[in-house]
Amino acid sequence: MTRGPSFSSGLLYPGDRTQSPINNAVAQHLRAIAAQGTGRAAVFSKVGDSISSSTPGVAGGSFLNCFDGTLEGAVSWAYNVRLGPWIALAPTITFFQAVRVGADDSWSRASLSTLPSTTAGWAISGSPAPLDQELDAARPRYAVVMYGSNDIGSLGSSGLADVVELYEQNMRTLTDRLLARGVVPLLTTMPPRGDFFSQVPVFSGVVRAIAQGRQVPLIDYYRELMLLGPPYGLGVDAVHPTCADYNTCCWFDFQSLAQHGVNVRNLITLQALDRMRQIFETTAVPDPLAPQVSGNGSMNAPVLVQQVPWGELRDLRTSGAIATGQLSCVGAPTVAGPQVLYRLELARATSLRVVVVAGSAPGHQVSLLSSPSLSSCLKTNPRLIATTLAAGTYYLAVNALSAAGVAEYNFSITECLPGDPGC
Repeated sequence: MTRGPSFSSGLLYPGDRTQSPINNAVAQHLRAIAAQGTGRAAVFSKVGDSISSSTPGVAGGSFLNCFDGTLEGAVSWAYNVRLGPWIALAPTITFFQAVRVGADDSWSRASLSTLPSTTAGWAISGSPAPLDQELDAARPRYAVVMYGSNDIGSLGSSGLADVVELYEQNMRTLTDRLLARGVVPLLTTMPPRGDFFSQVPVFSGVVRAIAQGRQVPLIDYYRELMLLGPPYGLGVDAVHPTCADYNTCCWFDFQSLAQHGVNVRNLITLQALDRMRQIFETTAVPDPLAPQVSGNGSMNAPVLVQQVPWGELRDLRTSGAIATGQLSCVGAPTVAGPQVLYRLELARATSLRVVVVAGSAPGHQVSLLSSPSLSSCLKTNPRLIATTLAAGTYYLAVNALSAAGVAEYNFSITECLPGDPGC
């Protein structure tokens, strides 16, 4: 797997925000990414499955197409947009209308890197891969990326840890390929899915970790739809988001945003692109006082998990802490090599899934501890711990089983949904 740039501003991506924070360091980081590529300032590409796919024309799709039209127009066979209280976003709509990619602009373009019924692995497979074909054709500065609704579908035949690991590996590779081309990824968490409802937070968690680890924008679509309550802005299949009618997907009145997942996604994606336009076209920084990660992962300064969901990428090869010995859990392996320690503080009883995946470089162990010591092991597993904990302070250790097995890992903590039988 190709590793991404070794950049970290220490910026925390809190779980109570739809748009990840952008401070001055991250803004400079994103500008540096784009400076390495040939992307055009007013061009973005869509990367995803059927929820992101479109063809030109009003009837050709619902994701972002409607921004290729007039503001506050009447319902007709032409695109129309009703921004309501978000009228300040109008300049960003106009900005991305200015550059054509073939016959269309970025809003209405039929991307070569979107296709119904596909997974994240499809976009990066083949020579040239669909992702590379799209980047060559469109020369975008940004890529709006969302996968998961089909990736999660293989849970019927495989275990959660296996499916999440493959999904994470593909999403991390896709993200790093965009970065290598000088394209800024806008990573989007997947919507709820009815038949795998309780597992979706884990998939969103690993995407959060990738975004924070690479310090690129995260759009938390999952959070927004969960706030709506059932049916979460989805259609009767409990998979695909809806809008009210063929040409109302860019209506941002209260009723549309309270009921329809497509309208919600169009708004929050427009907001994310507006933030990009601000930091690239002006000197504005949206979140100058953004929260920072606390701690370095040592026993004396564990990384503080300030809230759940939590996610990050971290490389055990950069850890200065070494732990060697036997975990006290029955049947636990011996660890020998670098360790990163996390301090988890829970204000209430909480059911959690803790996931550590390292892609093609296995050899990690995640353990739940009651103190910083390996002798206080409560649970341990190579990849996934599901547990319910009383309020209090706990520790999570990520260890290498041997000095040769250390690598970058994806670490995420998500809260189980009520009634989840897996927690």
